[in-house]
Amino acid sequence: MGHSRERVWDWTFPWRRNRFVWEIKMGDKFMQLLEGNTPKRDNLDKRMWKAEADGIFFVRFAYF
Repeated sequence: MGHSRERVWDWTFPWRRNRFVWEIKMGDKFMQLLEGNTPKRDNLDKRMWKAEADGIFFVRFAYF
């Protein structure tokens, strides 16, 4: 989704297809929203089961 260049995050998105004309404006607005935001390394991507206070998921909890 991007890379760091001289301590500044550069967002890059590999679009799967060419965007339609009406999508270009939306994409530009999206990039403006991201400008100045940098992903943090300490926030690891993880899944968490919020139904339990300890965050542990057991299959048996999925069935009532």
